[in-house]
Amino acid sequence: MFGLVSGSTAGTTTAAGAAAAAAAVPADIQLEWFDLRKKALQLLDEGICAVDAADQDLRRWDDIVLRFRKLREALTAAAAAPAELRCEVYELSAVVCAAARNLAELLKCLQQLVNSIYPAQRAAAQSTEAEAAAAAAAAEAEAEAAADMPYGALLLQQQPGVPPAFTNTSKNLEQQQQQQEQEQEQEQQLHPKLHELHVLSSADVSSCSSSSYCTALIQDSGDHSSSTSGMQGKAAAAAAAAAAAAAAAQAQRQAEVSAALLLYFVCVPRQPIMQELVKQLKTAACCSLGRSSSSSSSSSSSSRCGNVGRTAMLLLQHPTYQSAVQAAAAFLNCNWVQFMRCYEQRPLMLVRVVMECGLQRLRLQAVHSVVTAYRMMPSSVLLQWLGLCSEQQLAVHAAAVSSRDIENGMRKQLVGLLLQAGEGGCKGARQAAEQCMMSDAALPDTLQFRR
Repeated sequence: MFGLVSGSTAGTTTAAGAAAAAAAVPADIQLEWFDLRKKALQLLDEGICAVDAADQDLRRWDDIVLRFRKLREALTAAAAAPAELRCEVYELSAVVCAAARNLAELLKCLQQLVNSIYPAQRAAAQSTEAEAAAAAAAAEAEAEAAADMPYGALLLQQQPGVPPAFTNTSKNLEQQQQQQEQEQEQEQQLHPKLHELHVLSSADVSSCSSSSYCTALIQDSGDHSSSTSGMQGKAAAAAAAAAAAAAAAQAQRQAEVSAALLLYFVCVPRQPIMQELVKQLKTAACCSLGRSSSSSSSSSSSSRCGNVGRTAMLLLQHPTYQSAVQAAAAFLNCNWVQFMRCYEQRPLMLVRVVMECGLQRLRLQAVHSVVTAYRMMPSSVLLQWLGLCSEQQLAVHAAAVSSRDIENGMRKQLVGLLLQAGEGGCKGARQAAEQCMMSDAALPDTLQFRR
């Protein structure tokens, strides 16, 4: 449910990054951030952010929302604040504002994240990938040059005790090779059986296959090298899995924040702000998540080693953002059935809180449509159409297991919608609301819409 909390606040940073952040941020800002983070996570663990939370529970967030606003202003004033700290503060602040249903402060956090913080992170990641690709290309060029170099020269370069001036001189290399050949001829004359044992000479090394030479090396070194390579392989696999998980979590956080901002301009204002909506969609069509396109230059070199370069996923292709686009389209087309289906898919917290604003307006439109089209309707069908209860809750209600609390909540929401529709000029809705309030025992099985 809490995509941002599990991703941003649970992440760990390196010791160097933490030391750099501590040196750049004043001590009072650090103490305030640690205290706010602890209190916010404690309230989130208590579940004081549900859709049906009481007003007195939501008021517990007011002080934390105000303190987070002051913290954001302090970070803005501190120009040397690390980018990672700013991102964590704004992401947790967005979660806090959503839990408190403070949409004005939520909009500030979402806009700052989408328009400023995330683009800066993507630019930094692209520059890092470009530097890594350049380093990989340089290493590959050095490997190719080493493969073309004679074996004797390669061994001399690998010897730690040989001076650089000696290894870099071609004349000295030739003399060393000649000396080695002479020594091998003398050994063959003294010990003729060495030739029968196929001892690797300098001429044979250059012509033999890499697999036979590696086998000889492994036999000489024993099992130590194989165990070391196995440990290195496991460590590399674990590091790659951790990096992939961190990249997926970061992509999920960016998609959740961007989807919430998109739906904000559709569901919260009285009239959808189409200019901002088009702007967000254009940005999502060009924004890449995960690996950037700059890594394509290194994909050719990695493919030769057996790895296929992964393509970047656009923000518009992320499932969370696609679901938000479908919900926005349903809201603009007044398709309350499709919008409620998107809401019933249990979106992430930020998206769900923003959708609640549009959900109430679409429910009123649904009541007007139902009252206009029907003279009577079963109450269970109307509750399910309006999204006030699920099929599981209806089954519990039919089985009479803890049905009293469920029924009271459903009746309260249904009566409130019918009264609002009646105030808007829908006479049949007012009659149905009076019918619900007159039956004290339970909701009537059938609602009458008298016009």
